[in-house]
Amino acid sequence: IAQTRIAFEKPLDNLALAESWIGRAAGERCDCIVFPEMSFTGFSMHVSQIAPYSPEIRQKMMQLAQQYRIAIGFGWVSEELDGKGKNHYTLLDSTGETVLDYVKIHPFSYGDEDQFYDSGDKIVSGSVCGIPVSTLICYDLRFPEVFRLAARRSSLVFVPANWLEQRSSHWQTLLRARA
Repeated sequence: IAQTRIAFEKPLDNLALAESWIGRAAGERCDCIVFPEMSFTGFSMHVSQIAPYSPEIRQKMMQLAQQYRIAIGFGWVSEELDGKGKNHYTLLDSTGETVLDYVKIHPFSYGDEDQFYDSGDKIVSGSVCGIPVSTLICYDLRFPEVFRLAARRSSLVFVPANWLEQRSSHWQTLLRARA
């Protein structure tokens, strides 16, 4: 798990750091490395500023998966025709092929995320190193139904999150709501 300190809205800086994380993980014979939600931009409501970097992010992750022969999970944003984004989490295998691409089903409405991001509508699964996996993102953890569906298909469920210091009160709200 790459618990990185993301330089906010600076994807090129973050991609350079990601390569060192990936190289180190591969050097330690890890089969898979997973990064946080919105891995290389930070969690931003500025969809039109960060989404244009997504093709470069995806291409770089594919290249690094192939180069280091390691599966990689990472988050990125697509911009939709309505101007809102979709919060994706993609898992690549060690050849750089897409194993799964999940779109967050439950934007965090308490933080107005739903004003900037459209919801996904399906649970996805794939296989990494022979292990059936699914991924959900952050606030999805508040909804047991999605976990039940993912658990029917997978032995492992990744739940990447990205919490900025200024959103720490939202995290506390989420923890209280889950209790």
